[in-house]
Amino acid sequence: MRTNGFTFYISSSVTVAGNNSSRYFCTCDNTGLIPATTGGLIMDVNTGTSILHPVGPTSTLYMPATLIASPTSAFGNYIVRVQPLGSNGVVPVDATKCIQYQWEIEDLDPSTQKDLKLQLQWVVGTEGVNFTPGPSLVIGHWNGTKFNIVNPATYNSGDPSALSTIAFDSFSPLCCI
Repeated sequence: MRTNGFTFYISSSVTVAGNNSSRYFCTCDNTGLIPATTGGLIMDVNTGTSILHPVGPTSTLYMPATLIASPTSAFGNYIVRVQPLGSNGVVPVDATKCIQYQWEIEDLDPSTQKDLKLQLQWVVGTEGVNFTPGPSLVIGHWNGTKFNIVNPATYNSGDPSALSTIAFDSFSPLCCI
């Protein structure tokens, strides 16, 4: 399903099943080729739960984000979309060491304390030419001028994906470095 800049909401009372690389929310325009700069998929993340947002930036790139709430994290609604690296002013020191896409994750109620680990999955071939997964892998949060929160991540070659080992309490945009 293409979001075409619109926002779709899925309540925590709904089970999302059957998503895969050919069945997901494409956070793109109506052609499926150009990532959208607005809209996305909103899903509830309850305390102590793990919620997969089945999204991708184009109709050929499935790049889901899983938000994993700690047992003490407050309930929240999060909108997720994926955009090309460099969107919204993100300028990594060396973009060749990054996944060439960034995850836009917005907390729709930032007044409550959130502690979320993130698992960000990408498609083989979307890595920068000098991207090296492994023990030095991190997920970085862009603050408008630099990556100010850089959390270590565990690499899973089967997906491939990065799972933060430390929880985030601020979001968007995020990148695997």
